[in-house]
Amino acid sequence: MKTGKTAYFTWSALTLSLLLMTACGKQTTDTSTLEGKKARLSTLNTELTKIKSEMETLEAEIAAMDPTAASEKITAVVTEAIVPQTFTHSIDLQGTVKSDDEMMLSPKMPGNVSKVLIRVGDRVRAGQVIAYMDDAVMRQSIAQVKTQLNFARQNYEKLDRLWKQGIGTEVQVLGAKTQVEALEKQIATMNEQNSSNVVRAPREGVIDEVYSKVGMPASPGVPMAKLVTRTGLKVVADIAEGYSGKVRQGNEVLLNFPDLKKESRAKIAYVSQTINALNRTYRVDIPVSGQDLIPNMIATIKVIDYKKEQSVVIPVNLIQKSEEGDYVLIADNGAARKVGVKVGQTYGDKAEIISGLKAGDNLITVGYQTLNDGDKIKI
Repeated sequence: MKTGKTAYFTWSALTLSLLLMTACGKQTTDTSTLEGKKARLSTLNTELTKIKSEMETLEAEIAAMDPTAASEKITAVVTEAIVPQTFTHSIDLQGTVKSDDEMMLSPKMPGNVSKVLIRVGDRVRAGQVIAYMDDAVMRQSIAQVKTQLNFARQNYEKLDRLWKQGIGTEVQVLGAKTQVEALEKQIATMNEQNSSNVVRAPREGVIDEVYSKVGMPASPGVPMAKLVTRTGLKVVADIAEGYSGKVRQGNEVLLNFPDLKKESRAKIAYVSQTINALNRTYRVDIPVSGQDLIPNMIATIKVIDYKKEQSVVIPVNLIQKSEEGDYVLIADNGAARKVGVKVGQTYGDKAEIISGLKAGDNLITVGYQTLNDGDKIKI
């Protein structure tokens, strides 16, 4: 039987020979093109897999034939002691900042715009006039009715005097009076209608857009200008129907505004009670505040749907798989020890370990890829 040292050098020489044989036996591939590079990379990956497999087989055979050589193999590793921490799982969404007070201004009556009194950026008061509609036709109609009213009043006064002198009938007087009152009410109604040709701001705010110009037609429901305020801000998001059992009113969320490089925590204040039939989503509203927030700004949302204190949390990439199930390697008295684990939820690059590990275990975080259960290690 070879000594451990001799076996080790034999193993090294064998490995070098395999590498040389692989290098010499490779096919010539044109790596000047993208397709060539991909083909060469695929070939190398295949060769590397074969070499690793053969190395592992030979390593096991050498260890069986020469335990001394196996005992001399020590792998340098890096470990990290497990410290309980809070594990959270989130649903990642994208939303938009909206304002409850953002509104489109339009006239109450159709017509042409005769005067615009605002510009973009103007701050307006509640009730302030922002535009006038052309009311020439209405004014002309009012003037005609006023002429009729003057005639009706003269007629009523004349009949009333005659009636007091015993001439005429009471019915004539009452008819003339009724006509006067009807025309007065008609004029009042027309004046009320004409006041609708004056467009006013319903609340205080800033004019963000102006769509109308003098001479342009305008009608109810067609925006003339957009009025916004920075009060009543909220982040609105549409969530897939599949999350309806997880995302609820009161859920804690983490908001991130990429343009501002700002993060904040909030809670969902409202969850829509219906599913949108077109895209199978439902809406959630999250109240926010801040002078630097602007309507229509993008926000990323992490809805925290699971949270557990004092959890064992490890990087996902440290979890390995075998026929027996998931496992990790920990450092135990100078050797690597294989520990079976049960994984709970995962989020990003973190995994919650439900069982198998405990606080204080030294988890091998670097060098674990080539280790087997019982291999000697050096930290």
